[in-house]
Amino acid sequence: MLITDKPEIEQEETFIHTGEGDQTEVICIVHSSPRPKVAWYKDGVPLDGSNYLMNQRGNRHTLTIPGVDASKFGKYTCRASNSYGEDQKTTEVSGQ
Repeated sequence: MLITDKPEIEQEETFIHTGEGDQTEVICIVHSSPRPKVAWYKDGVPLDGSNYLMNQRGNRHTLTIPGVDASKFGKYTCRASNSYGEDQKTTEVSGQ
């Protein structure tokens, strides 16, 4: 029997402290069947791939933030959705 379920997201970290010029990664582990659509947001605004690197290996979704500066600090949200529902988790990236 095929198990179908709404996505559930596990976060590796809810808060990441980084310095300017560093590279950091936000990681979400997504459990879902059928496979979900995963989207990334910064402060509620959808991210495209122009200033960030989005990667997926199995159920591990990684958002790489290169060359962190003050404009990249904020709340990053990983949102997964399928036909059964959605889940989202937010990680704060800060220089504080």
